[in-house]
Amino acid sequence: MNVYIRKTHLSMRQKTASSRKQQAEYNRKARKIMIRITSFKAMNARKNIEGYDEVWAIVRSLKYPSPKLIQTVSLAPSMELFNDYLSIKHADNWNEQTFTSIYVPKFMKEMLDLQACSSLDYLYAQDKMDKKICLVCFCTDEKLCHRSIIAGLLQGSGCNVVTDTGTDYSEYYQMWERLQNERG
Repeated sequence: MNVYIRKTHLSMRQKTASSRKQQAEYNRKARKIMIRITSFKAMNARKNIEGYDEVWAIVRSLKYPSPKLIQTVSLAPSMELFNDYLSIKHADNWNEQTFTSIYVPKFMKEMLDLQACSSLDYLYAQDKMDKKICLVCFCTDEKLCHRSIIAGLLQGSGCNVVTDTGTDYSEYYQMWERLQNERG
């Protein structure tokens, strides 16, 4: 048995950086999901709000507040940005191009705010303590929603996040880091 351990240890040391990175990614995915990012509609279809330590509504307003929901406006778009979105949507111009070129840059700047950073730091800490948290909003199309950006910020920082589409949005984290560096 000692020989097997030594051989295993040697073979592990000989792995390339690339294979270690792949193994780390596999380990991250194999870990129990701690942060789910979804829509209210999808969450209601699952009917499992009770399985979470916290459920955050990352929206500006809630028509029907619930004691089970924590409304977190710091991770929602500002009223100005939300109104911009509504104008674009009503003009039938809401698409991937307008999301990427107009919405994303504005929302990313909003995520540099102290309260937004504090909320993201809290989520990061909760993930590392294996807390189960669900973040929800009203948008049905995840890819054209601020929650994809929030997912990317958390994924890029190493949190174990699952989205409805299973998409990796961590490129948003790299954009956010560049904005932080530019800001000084």
